[in-house]
Amino acid sequence: MHNKTSNKTSPQSQLLEGLQYKDLEDMIKPTVHVDEFASKMGDDEDIIVLSFFVRSKQAARDLMAWFEKGYDFVLDADTSPGEVKPNRFLVYVELRRRNAAPQQVAELLDDLSTLTEHDPSDWTMHYDGKDVEFSAEEFACMFYELTDIPVKKFVILMACENGECVVYEEYEKSKYIKLLSKYIRKFVRDKLEFYGK
Repeated sequence: MHNKTSNKTSPQSQLLEGLQYKDLEDMIKPTVHVDEFASKMGDDEDIIVLSFFVRSKQAARDLMAWFEKGYDFVLDADTSPGEVKPNRFLVYVELRRRNAAPQQVAELLDDLSTLTEHDPSDWTMHYDGKDVEFSAEEFACMFYELTDIPVKKFVILMACENGECVVYEEYEKSKYIKLLSKYIRKFVRDKLEFYGK
């Protein structure tokens, strides 16, 4: 459990009541492991198995329930029956191996920022013996490597400060990366000019 001292009730009692904002601080390693375990729900070529290291059995159970109840695209979630290392439990999440999987995993990790101290940019992804920074694009590339199922298109959604929303769809990865880089450079340049730097 936590080694932090505070006036709050213990994390153990909070977890038993259901997960609240930041209940899993210092409990989850910010790495999502992909396809290190076999699926319980079907054939491995049809199902993606994600796994997360969690520092307590109760936190693992609550995180499992959070995944199962909170996402209609989660087929199943489970915990390791015991410790896999001292004070380390696993939570498994199974998803369909579909083109929507990169966005679904990104959604899970983004939502975990409400339970943990980890921002979406803190997460890494471990697959095929490699660790890389997590992004939906990186997951899509890994998805293609593992399955030969191509990602059909990339979509950029930009919410502008004036309230306008710009949508750009691209079917060629190289054009997508070039366009995204162009938009990022322009955004940074505009912000630097605005703030006089």
